[in-house]
Amino acid sequence: MKEIFTDPLARSAMRMMDWSGRSFTHEGQTYVVHWRDLKPALVVHEKGVGFSKQQEFIRDCFEAYFDHMLVLEHFLKQDYLHEADIAVPLEYYAGRVMAFPDTYDGFLRAYGYSEARALMQRLAERGK
Repeated sequence: MKEIFTDPLARSAMRMMDWSGRSFTHEGQTYVVHWRDLKPALVVHEKGVGFSKQQEFIRDCFEAYFDHMLVLEHFLKQDYLHEADIAVPLEYYAGRVMAFPDTYDGFLRAYGYSEARALMQRLAERGK
């Protein structure tokens, strides 16, 4: 589970969920990301519509975060982990995703993250 916290992109996604106006440096570029930047960056891609470098960075960060959540859900289903083991460090972030379905749901559903979404839903419920 520690990988989600040591992956710089996934960690950046968690920071974006937690702190609006934070600066990030990636591949020599510095981006200031506000919460209002997340929704337009995470829209489902349409042919002919591009993304700015900042939006690409945001997408890369959330793809990394959601990829880790998929792996954790797989490990839970295989009984390699117990949900209680991951709940404390991840409930907060899961709650942030579930609190803003207009921002995240389209991305989660369109790009194969339904199982990650289900895990985040359960974790968010635990955190209430």
